[in-house]
Amino acid sequence: MKLQEPLVSVLVPTYNSAAFLEEAIESVLAQTYTNFELLIVDNQSTDNTQELVQQYLSDPRVQYHLNEKNLGMVGNFNRCLELAQGKYIKFLMSDDKFHPEILEKFVAVMEAHPNVSLVTSDRGIFGAVNYTWVLPFHHLQAGKMVIADNLKSVNWLGEPTTVMIRKANMFVGPFNPEFHYLTDWDMWLRHLAVGDCYIVPGVYSYFRIHANQSTKQIMQNIGNYIEEYRFYKNIQKHNKLQLDLQEIKMDRLVSVKALFCSKVIIKGVLSRKLKKNWKLMAQAFQIIRKEHVPLHLYLKLFSKKRLSEIY
Repeated sequence: MKLQEPLVSVLVPTYNSAAFLEEAIESVLAQTYTNFELLIVDNQSTDNTQELVQQYLSDPRVQYHLNEKNLGMVGNFNRCLELAQGKYIKFLMSDDKFHPEILEKFVAVMEAHPNVSLVTSDRGIFGAVNYTWVLPFHHLQAGKMVIADNLKSVNWLGEPTTVMIRKANMFVGPFNPEFHYLTDWDMWLRHLAVGDCYIVPGVYSYFRIHANQSTKQIMQNIGNYIEEYRFYKNIQKHNKLQLDLQEIKMDRLVSVKALFCSKVIIKGVLSRKLKKNWKLMAQAFQIIRKEHVPLHLYLKLFSKKRLSEIY
């Protein structure tokens, strides 16, 4: 039987996540929309991932790819993109899961709105904690507006499990290996620079919180403050997103990110790993001096005032 060309590539980068992988795969195979390929890309797992996946390979939509060597998290994300054949790209982290209608809902949006470059939705957080993240906007939104709102607040667009993008827009480039904490956010903003955003109301993906996940380990790195500053500084300097920097007050945002680099110094001093954190602390100090952030702002920061009250 000749397979139908898949419209959607569901990409599952995985590394030692066999404990959760079966639930993730089952959530894809339970989709009401069926014209997809499911690519499981194994980054040299040492658990029973390969054995677990074998039971699903009788489904012609399912493929298993074992990397010759561990490519790192970002490298494995990009390997997934290289293998994808579908018109639409839908990541699923191996410890997360889909609502049965996510592909149906998201594909319908993409087909109806050729100008939309990114689709997302509200999402459910489950596992160690449980709550629903309802996004600040819904339905069709201008891409540049969404970028500006994200830069002034947080990445509410979501994790890879929540977002769908178009393969045709991959001219914006792959995931940037220079980023660890902001890897997916950087990618989403680049896609929104070439199209609009559609936010589907309702929960259609589920992001798991657990002790061993890569996201949690990355978030614990004090160097994240420095990465975030450099991310904003790069936008200010090069503006490849083609934003109105004055309108979004980019100079102020860069100053705020520089201000937060002072936390690297404080946490480094308080840490028992002072020697390990010394280079990061030195980088943070250089950033603080470079941006000339006034002393009184540090005092406000350490008095635990909200960000909106600092400036």
